[in-house]
Amino acid sequence: MVLGVLGLCVLVRGETPPAEASREPMRSPVTDPGQPGEHSMLDTGWVENTEPGTGMQRVFCGWVSKMPAMWLRLHFDMATLSGEIGDANASYLQLTSEADGAVQVLYAEHLVQWAGSSAYFNGDRVRVEIFAAPGTGPSRVRLGWVEYGEPGYLDRSLCGSTDDRVEVNDPRSARLLPGQCTAWLVNDMPYGLVTAGHCAMTAASVVEFNVPRSTIGGSMVHPPPEDQYAVDPMSIQNQSGAQSTGNDWKTFGVFENCNTGLSPLEAQGSTFHTATSLPPNDGRAMRVGGFGQVFQPMPLELNFVYTEHVGPYVGGAGNVVRYQVDTTGGDSGAAVVDEVTGLAVGVHTNGGCNSSGSNKGTATAHPDLQQALQFPRGTAARSDGVLITFPRGRPAEIDPAGGTSMRVRFRRSSTRSPRMETATLHVLAGGSWTSVPMTQATESVSLARFPSIDSCVPLAEFYVSIENSLGEIDTLPRGAPARLYETRVAHPGAVVFRSDMDASDGWAGVAGESLLSGEWKSAAPNGGGRGAPSSDFDGTGSCGLTGPKINEDVDGGPAMLISPPIDTIGTVDPVLSYAAWYVSTALDPQDLIVEICPDESGNWALLDSIGPTDGWEVRVHRLREIVPASSELRLRFRAADDPNTAIVEAAVDRVRIDDHACPSCGGDLDGDGQVDQAEFEHFATAIVEGDAAGDLNGDGAVDASDVLSLLASFGGECP
Repeated sequence: MVLGVLGLCVLVRGETPPAEASREPMRSPVTDPGQPGEHSMLDTGWVENTEPGTGMQRVFCGWVSKMPAMWLRLHFDMATLSGEIGDANASYLQLTSEADGAVQVLYAEHLVQWAGSSAYFNGDRVRVEIFAAPGTGPSRVRLGWVEYGEPGYLDRSLCGSTDDRVEVNDPRSARLLPGQCTAWLVNDMPYGLVTAGHCAMTAASVVEFNVPRSTIGGSMVHPPPEDQYAVDPMSIQNQSGAQSTGNDWKTFGVFENCNTGLSPLEAQGSTFHTATSLPPNDGRAMRVGGFGQVFQPMPLELNFVYTEHVGPYVGGAGNVVRYQVDTTGGDSGAAVVDEVTGLAVGVHTNGGCNSSGSNKGTATAHPDLQQALQFPRGTAARSDGVLITFPRGRPAEIDPAGGTSMRVRFRRSSTRSPRMETATLHVLAGGSWTSVPMTQATESVSLARFPSIDSCVPLAEFYVSIENSLGEIDTLPRGAPARLYETRVAHPGAVVFRSDMDASDGWAGVAGESLLSGEWKSAAPNGGGRGAPSSDFDGTGSCGLTGPKINEDVDGGPAMLISPPIDTIGTVDPVLSYAAWYVSTALDPQDLIVEICPDESGNWALLDSIGPTDGWEVRVHRLREIVPASSELRLRFRAADDPNTAIVEAAVDRVRIDDHACPSCGGDLDGDGQVDQAEFEHFATAIVEGDAAGDLNGDGAVDASDVLSLLASFGGECP
């Protein structure tokens, strides 16, 4: 363990990725497959500050060098930073470029958002430092591989014999890496952007604004980390059906900048606005600007730098727009702007001037694209309000006696600050709402305590809210109370079934006939590539997920996960709970389907249908209302991407069945905490079926005398 400021930094040469991790989707920024004997790794080991009263100190310093390289990006295969997320004394990782002094500061939550990677740094050396406060525990960072870049060669489609593009500055457009495309801010969305559907995108993708000129030889130069934003893979939506001219688009969101805390709109100041209909075919001028490659005699300093050209509109039909405007590879995804209205009428996708007389794009009037913009996901759906997170996650279950705690972090945006005294937890249980003020724990973190749950219900739903400095109410989940989180109310009782999704728990992955990839496995999450979870739900290290390999998702399907047989014979009130994770980039995504079968018949019944989730989400079901007790009960989780047009990632963890035992309450036959009209229907069924639950007076028979007991308790509430 190391303490204090280190006099010298350790120098290591960056390990390059294996061949299968190559980042050459368009032969532009490249990664070296590596040479035997040249690999060494930066591993800080476990380091911490053990000296009380010293404050924040540097506990590790090292250099990563990769020569020759024009720029570097570091990818870590292990990164643990001590301290609680959101606390002022949490440890952080600081990366500094030797070439221009650019600095990126990464806390634990940022490493998740950046998928364990760094921003892009100019030059061939980056300093790596860990800073820690005393008493926060050990930290460790280990380098996996280094991405580095040299210029490559992309296709061009010039509408004439010369390249007429000119260098300009448009703060609304961004360079998308490593897919080498163009993206643009849209419709006043603080975090939302548009690009082409064929532009490759993963959890490690980055957008760069305010891109500087390239080197004299055409190598990319990157803006400082303050102008770089990590993509939120859970926000991605793209075209439905086969990708084609006129059906090639993608919307997505990014996280706030980890150095400044700003959204792209806050930093850049404006967005494009989309047209909802095609312009008339009157030859008006169109403008296309993007980060395409240039060829001499154009100056190579403009390589992958924002340039524009204006040319005539050839016409539009259906969802296709055509225009005679110069473009090259790297311009894909650029906004096609009508010079008359100033609106973006298309997303540039295809060259064609050399073959068909015009370049082409997908019309922004495409109804599916407009729907995606109207109903964004993930960070793309964020307004410019207070940012709310749960540093330690949300509880899988709560104590019915009350007191279960949950930490909630509130962070200001550049335009709105949280009024911490207004932070409130809202809980719905047994049909009644309870609002509980939170207790402020630190400058930005409040402690929420769940109230007691008086009725014998297995499920509580909740959301949190806070008033911001403009008097607006910000909530999580967004859209609450129309959308709520769930948690199990942990009434006393026996555990009937418990699985942390270990490989030995008896779950079986079954591949449907058309499944190409993404078969269910019990494994450790692979770090969040393309929307997969970066960690399991309950901290045991494993979960059930659709493919443990990096960037493996469900293609075709269905991919099915089937439980071992579960014995619920003898239970009184079995309650099923599980944590689910589901991501789909499809505009109209197929849900993660949960089914149940009480025996070996194979007659599966729908139990739950789960759309894209907000990270891990707990679901709760009262089984006695769904299936009879059985010694062969089975669960099945089913995910599919058919047709194969989207990124689909699913995961399941902490599956439990608990037999709830609540205080006796005569007459409450449906267990909702009330003795009301519904009880007469349940009692009538109990008489017909001879169900012992109808024996309200305990005389061993279900008969007319029990009606008197029901009438005596009618209108009452259960403890």
